[in-house]
Amino acid sequence: MIKLKILDASTIEILEGISLIREILSYKSTIFVKVRGPKRTWKKPKTIVKNFVNGKHIHTGFLDRIRLYCQKKKIKLEVTGSVERIEADREPELPGIIFRDDQLKTIKKAIEEQRGFIKYPTGGGKSILMFGIMSCFKDKSWLILCYKTAIVNQLCEGLKQFGFNPCKIGAGQKEITSNIVISTLQSWKNMPLVDLADRFDGVLLDEAHLAMSQGGTAEKALSMCLAPLRFGFSGSISKEVEKKMMSEGLLGEVIENMELEEGEKLGILAKAKVKLISVPQKKGVFKTYKIAYDQGIINNEIRNKLIAKVAKEVTDQNESILIFCVSLEHVENLSESLRKEGVKHKVVRGETSQEEREEAKLKLKNKEELCVISTNIWVEGVDIPSLNHVFNATGLYSENALCQKLGRGLRVTNEKKVVTIWDCIDTPRFLARHFAKRMVVYLKNDWL
Repeated sequence: MIKLKILDASTIEILEGISLIREILSYKSTIFVKVRGPKRTWKKPKTIVKNFVNGKHIHTGFLDRIRLYCQKKKIKLEVTGSVERIEADREPELPGIIFRDDQLKTIKKAIEEQRGFIKYPTGGGKSILMFGIMSCFKDKSWLILCYKTAIVNQLCEGLKQFGFNPCKIGAGQKEITSNIVISTLQSWKNMPLVDLADRFDGVLLDEAHLAMSQGGTAEKALSMCLAPLRFGFSGSISKEVEKKMMSEGLLGEVIENMELEEGEKLGILAKAKVKLISVPQKKGVFKTYKIAYDQGIINNEIRNKLIAKVAKEVTDQNESILIFCVSLEHVENLSESLRKEGVKHKVVRGETSQEEREEAKLKLKNKEELCVISTNIWVEGVDIPSLNHVFNATGLYSENALCQKLGRGLRVTNEKKVVTIWDCIDTPRFLARHFAKRMVVYLKNDWL
C-alpha cells in the first residue's frame, strides 16, 4: 500500500510505501569513474540507479505517474490533501490577436489541467500561448523564468505590447514592482525564495527542456515556488530520462506536443528544405575525435571556403543567412573565409554585448545585414522571421539542437514560405558518424 499527502503544488509527503515510490521514480544514470592502470588513468562509464525521492518527499507532478503504476499493479493508493485550483474568469484575449484553433485548444487544456509541459515548435507562437493563458486570469500574479537575458527582454517587450505591466529581476534589480515578474533562473535563485514561496499564482518556465537535472537551478527555483498554475514551454522535449522525469515532477505531464510537420500543414511554419555540400576527403587518419574535429571542421580551409561560397551566393540574391559554429576558433576561421569571398557579415559570440546582439538581430531581421556567424548563444530565444537560410557548420549531432537552429527561420512571412538549412557531407572518421545521425533527422522530418 502507498499513502501520500499532498502538501502543496510543489511537494508530496510519503506516509507509507517509500520503497515502492523509489522503484516507481527510479532511472538509470551513467557516471564516469577513474580507473588506474599501470601506465595511465582513464575514465570508465558506469551505470547506476537513481531516484527522485528526497527524504520522505517527492515533487507533486509525479502523482499521475504513481496513480497509473498503482492501477496497473493493483496496488492500493491513498492520497490526502489537495492543490488549490484557480479557475479562469475570462476568455483568452490579446489586443490585435485572433487565436488560431490550435492555440485556443491548448489554452483550454492548460486551464483544465492547471499544470503541464507545452511543446510548440519554434515559430509556432509559444509566447502568444503564454500570454493567452495569463490573460484568462484577472489580477493574478505570475513568475516567468527564462534561461537568457535576451529572452527576458523579448518577453518583457511582448507583454508590454499586449497591455501587461511586467517588471524584470536581474542586473542589480531585486525589487518586485508588479504582479508579473520576469527573471532568468540565475538571477531568481539569488532572491529570498523562502519569503517569495507563496507570492505567485502561476509560474511559467520558458525553454523548459533545458537543465532539468536533479539539484539544478530549475529544480531549486520551482520546488521553492508554491504557485498552483505551473507550465513549461519549449520547442523540444529532452530524450534524457532524468530531464523528462524532472520536468514531469516540477511542471506536470506533456499536455500539448505539436510537431514541425503539423505546424507546416497548418501553414504557421515555413517548409524546411535541406541542401548538402560535398567536402573533399582530407588526407590522413584521425586517431581521436578531437583531432578529427580540429582538422576536419575547425581548421578545414576547403570546408570553410565552401561555406563562404554558399553565403556569397545567397547574399548576392539579397537573401539572409545565419551560420552556426561552436568554437571561437571556427568562428574566426569562417569569418576570414567570408572576408576573402567578399561577404559582409557580423559575428555574435559570448563576449558580444547585449546591445550589439540586439542590433545584429534587428539588422538581420530587416535585411540590412544579410550574413551573421553565431556561436550557440543564438540557438534559443532569437526569432528572425525573414531569415532565408541556416547553415549548420558545427558538424555535431543533436536532434534538439538541429531543430532549435532551424527554428530561427521557421516563421512564415508574406515573402517567405520556405527556409533552407545547409549542411556539409563530412566523411572523415568520427565526423561521418555524426553526419549520418543528422541525415536520420533530415529524412525523418522529410526535409530532404
